[in-house]
Amino acid sequence: MSTARILEYQLSCIGGLEDVAIDELHASLGTRVQALRTERGEVGRLYFRTEASPRRLLELCCPTSVEAVAAQAHDVTVGQPGLQRVLRCLRGLPLDAVRRLAAACDRDIDLTSVDLRVSMHGAHRFCTSDVEAGCLPILQEAGLQICHGPTTSHPLRLIIRIRGKRVLITLQLGPRRPSGDPQKEGWVGPAANSVRRLLDLDDDLPVAGAPLPGSAHGLTIARSGLVPVKISAKADCLPLSTGSLPVLLLMPRLDHDDVGRQLLEAVRVVTPGGVLGLLVRRGEVLVALLRNLGLPLEVMATVPFYVRRRRCALFLFERLELLGIESA
Repeated sequence: MSTARILEYQLSCIGGLEDVAIDELHASLGTRVQALRTERGEVGRLYFRTEASPRRLLELCCPTSVEAVAAQAHDVTVGQPGLQRVLRCLRGLPLDAVRRLAAACDRDIDLTSVDLRVSMHGAHRFCTSDVEAGCLPILQEAGLQICHGPTTSHPLRLIIRIRGKRVLITLQLGPRRPSGDPQKEGWVGPAANSVRRLLDLDDDLPVAGAPLPGSAHGLTIARSGLVPVKISAKADCLPLSTGSLPVLLLMPRLDHDDVGRQLLEAVRVVTPGGVLGLLVRRGEVLVALLRNLGLPLEVMATVPFYVRRRRCALFLFERLELLGIESA
């Protein structure tokens, strides 16, 4: 029986918040993290080696995915020899170690089936369908059934990423988390957890985010580890008392006619000394708008935050105490 172990991992995170993910990783594993390398961009990625239990990685709250690096190569050429190099990399996959690792992270995993995903970047003379067609007989020969389309089972989730001359074959551990698109998914999962860690908030401090996941309206109010409370509301008329929220996160539509009223209402419900987070695509428009409105806000930080591979800016403001707005 093979005793090979997989010790290299990849964490993905919201682009722009790589340092937040690094901070959480070091806080959890400390010196057990070795050879850490960071790729910054539209999607942040951390590569490292550790002998710690992979279940420890699944406890992290900021990553959007946790993957084990099962095989890799750095000599993929652009033509057919490059395609054959990718397939040889797959043939060398330590399948026993992959299965052990998958079973350790998911008791319900189906070790006889595989969900294969292929992505490519670079000027190759072969495409993803060529890679998939070449992988199919290799996986079937290894006794794996290929899943086609959505499934209720828990197959092995293998990902082949070809980036220029490099190919990386990873095993996704645990479910994929929301990718961090507050406009589509609300402020849940890695998006909310990353901001919570960025601000060093206590776990029991409620954080409100708008809009609700999958809705244009509403608020989600959650404490870490608890089921969130959902409130139906319009962003420019929140059913909350003045100064009731310690943290509120919004992605306002700066081109909307009522954006001024929406921001005024957001500031009203935030506690003096609390935090208002505004995620926008055009920071200069927000700055000019806030200057004209004269709202009681002071900038704490501005950090990049990629939404669907598009660079945005997350402004974090401290809500100041001004009598005018609190009596409004």
